[in-house]
Amino acid sequence: MKIFKHLGFLGTSAVRIGYFVAAVAAIVAFAYLFGFHILAGALKGGDAGFALHNLTWYARWFPKIPVWYPLQGGGFALTLSYPVIQNLIAIIIERTTSFDLIQSFKILVFASYLFSALGVYFLGAWRMRNQTVGLIAALIFLALPGPWFWTTKLGYYAFAIAIGLFPWGLVFFDWFLESVVKHETKAKVAAKLFLASLFLGLAYIFHAFVGASLTLGFFLYGPIVGFLRHKKLSLRGIIPGFAAALLVFIFAILLYAFWFFPVFRYAK
Repeated sequence: MKIFKHLGFLGTSAVRIGYFVAAVAAIVAFAYLFGFHILAGALKGGDAGFALHNLTWYARWFPKIPVWYPLQGGGFALTLSYPVIQNLIAIIIERTTSFDLIQSFKILVFASYLFSALGVYFLGAWRMRNQTVGLIAALIFLALPGPWFWTTKLGYYAFAIAIGLFPWGLVFFDWFLESVVKHETKAKVAAKLFLASLFLGLAYIFHAFVGASLTLGFFLYGPIVGFLRHKKLSLRGIIPGFAAALLVFIFAILLYAFWFFPVFRYAK
């Protein structure tokens, strides 16, 4: 009987892996079908000029990038006022590959859409335990005009890149919330707390608005899911959900204190 059990497990695992491979292929195909224009031609959107200027400014000074930017008004701290990290990643791609700076940036933007769609897929396939739901949701995300509007019309490249972290933040927050509700071991809770806080902090660094939106999402998602997962559907489930969101937010600030505190101080 154990042999049949093991064979059944191996067969199920093989089917799930095959489904995952097919899902990734479909997601890549959809991303290219609807987003090939990002890889072709010039940077698009009304704010593309600003994105291009920032990229070339950082590339000029990399790796010793000055905090102060003197070319606008009396000058201001550009590195503490606008997202930097996406430019640094594009520069590193350019310095380590045969792509030029603009190509490297466009590859990063396109990859962020893929990363976001995969996050949506894993939210359905792993956290909701339904690969089909995850695949359909990922393909709908890529087929919607909204996500592409941020780049092709508005040119909000930093925002679009940061959006890629949003579904992954929900994935790891849901994983952490599950461990809180089930009262798992401290080691497991701490590891999941770290991952949820890691992605929340990254969302803030890539774009503060995305980080703030993800934080709000945690504070809405936590109490609702905590209530639904409580064995008696009691309002007492709301408290662990809210506490989990608050804990992730505080830990993210502490984890990325090197970024949060200088930015907050400059914003005063």
